[in-house]
Formats: sequence, C-alpha cells, structure tokens
Amino acid sequence: MIHQKNTFHHYGLVRMLAWLPNDEKTTYIPRTITERKRFSVKLDLLAQVSEIAGCPLDESSHTRRQHDLAVRSERLAAQRAKVSRIWNPEHRRSPPSTPSWYEIGLVPDAFDQLRRLPHKFPWQYEMLRLDDKWSEHESKVEKESLKAKTTRRPGSEEVKKLRVLRSKFLTIRKAKAVAQEWAHRQSETDRVEILLATASLALPVLAARKELTQQKAAILHAEMGEGRKDLALLARRYIDDRRGFEQQPPLLQWDRRTAEPLMVRDEEFYPARKMALLDLNPSSEAVDKLSDFDKRTCFEYLLAILLRSPAQSVRNELATIAQGGLDDFIDRVPDLTNPVKGGNSNLDDLRIRTLPIHLLIQLALALETWPFRMQSHEMIMAIGRKQPNVLLEDE
Repeated sequence: MIHQKNTFHHYGLVRMLAWLPNDEKTTYIPRTITERKRFSVKLDLLAQVSEIAGCPLDESSHTRRQHDLAVRSERLAAQRAKVSRIWNPEHRRSPPSTPSWYEIGLVPDAFDQLRRLPHKFPWQYEMLRLDDKWSEHESKVEKESLKAKTTRRPGSEEVKKLRVLRSKFLTIRKAKAVAQEWAHRQSETDRVEILLATASLALPVLAARKELTQQKAAILHAEMGEGRKDLALLARRYIDDRRGFEQQPPLLQWDRRTAEPLMVRDEEFYPARKMALLDLNPSSEAVDKLSDFDKRTCFEYLLAILLRSPAQSVRNELATIAQGGLDDFIDRVPDLTNPVKGGNSNLDDLRIRTLPIHLLIQLALALETWPFRMQSHEMIMAIGRKQPNVLLEDE
C-alpha cells in the first residue's frame, strides 16, 4: 500500500505521470466492468488515476459496453471539463464513440448504418460488397421466381454467400437484442429498488412495492435461466456495466474523468508506437482504514479469493470466506444489501466485479474481526505469498 514510509514516498506521497503502451492502459484504468481486475481494484484504493493523453483503442480487440453508456459518460466528462475550464484543441480531440454493429436496429437501412461505422469485421465488409453488387440482381431474380411459382434454382456462388452472411448478421443481431432487453429490464428493477430505499413511504405501501419488484426480478431471472447460456452471460455483463455506471460515484475511474484525454498519434513517438500518458495521484484516505498488518492481510486475502472469479455472485464467494455463519457475516456489512451504496438485497444477483472499493474495505474489516477466520499467517500461505503484496505493506 502506498505509505509515507515506502520507497520514494518516504518524505510524502508522490504524484506520478507515466507513459506506457496504449494497449496496457485499460489494466490501470478499465473502461468496462469485465476489464476491472485485481490490479485495477488495488490501484483504485491507492490513487486517483486519469488518462491525460492516449491513442484511440482498437475497437476490434477492446471489450465494449453499450453505446448509450459511452455517450452518457462522454456527456458527463464534457460537463466537468466545462466547469473546470478545460478545452482540448480540435486536432487533439478523440472521435466520439460509435455503436457496435449489433446495436443497429433491425430496420430497412441497417446496412447503410453499418457502412457508416468505422470498425467492421472482414465478413461484414464482404457482405456489404456483395450487397452493393447483387442487390438489384437479387430483386430481379426474386420477382421472376414468384411469377414462375416454382422451386427457385440456386443462383451464383456470390448470391448464396450473400444470403449466408445476411442470415449471420440477422441471427447474431436478434440474439444480442434479447440480451439487451434482459439488461434493460434489470436496470429498471434496480432503479426502482434504489428509489424505494430512499423513499419515505408507509410500511405497507413500501412492502407491497418491494414484493412487486421482487416478483419482476424473479420472472426475469427465470427467463434468463431458461434461455441460452451465452446470452445470459452477455446480459449479466450489460447489467453489471450499468450498475457500475449508476453508482455514486461511478465504479470505474474512467467514468469519473474530468475531461477527455488528448489524442496522440503513434508517428509522434520515436520509434513509432501507440502510447498513453497516465496521471497517478496517490491518496491515503481509503488506505488509512487498513491501518495495521492484520487488516491489510485480510484485504489481500479477500481480493485473492473474490477476484479469482469476479463474475460469480457475492453470496457464493463469501461462503468460502465466512465459514461458520454466512448470514451473520453479511449482517456485519449492512451496506452490502443497500442498493444506494452499491449493494443489492439479493446477493445471489450481485456479482463481485461490481463491488465498490468502500464495500471491499468493509468486508476486509469485518473479516478481520470474524472469530472463525483463518490466522493471518494462514491467509498469507493461502494466497501463495510469504507476506502481503508490496503495495500493501509498510517498509
């Protein structure tokens, strides 16, 4: 842990600017929930991280979240920049985010929208090329086939290939739409739960509305359980991205940025290489809560256990830690079931990767006083180290 007695922090906390390869920056400042790993969680505890300058990410390999979240994040950054009087030169402004191809509506001009996207897969380029070449020809063949009322004879190889690619486009798009619809319904349920947690209502009215919300959530979970497993996993990723964004403050440091990073180009470096400049401003506010060896060891052990499977539910993973009474352990962390604080009343539906740093600290402090926990030296051995990570120890 960054500590005033550690290395170059011996005389005080040191703010750092660091250039690093552009494709590594999401390790430090993730842009989606799935990119939030153990290292970035620790860094969130230790410092405020922001991107000062960088190259646009390669959209073909970068995990993306839904377009409306990216647009909302950009608008919030623009508002903060205006308040802070930060202005980026025109030639240093990053291009606005664009929707993924599977977010295009199933409308007549879907292919026209696909053509305008800057990033496409090779099979999509081929589909659009064939569509341009054979659209009129295909229409003519269809009309002749209908007039003849006979079995249509196969066309050229290119026409058959176009039909296969179109079918692929529509099939994937319809499947993604199912996951998006599930995520939207869950977001509405989460929003209602937050409103109920903060509303001043009579107890009978509050209980009735909570029961109705729980029924809707149960129906949704049943649909997801009966549906395709890959779509359910995708829907949960969409849900977690939205839950992280809706937290106050947002879960990801990327969504807390004061302004958009300046855009740099690889040819501006020698040798030419895509780079990013990060600002790491250390903070001791959260660190001070883990003030002794046992607390830091519990925090390290907690991260090692929980973040080995970040997509798993909180209840399942805590069951491996809080041996001797899971429900009693959960009662020690009331915010864990508070939707306003990033928790959820249903811990089976709350996943590890959406836990904010203050909840992880509370869990570590609860574990430190848990009478059935492992001894500190046993925890160190369990996570495969002789002592806590150098980021979390005193000199």
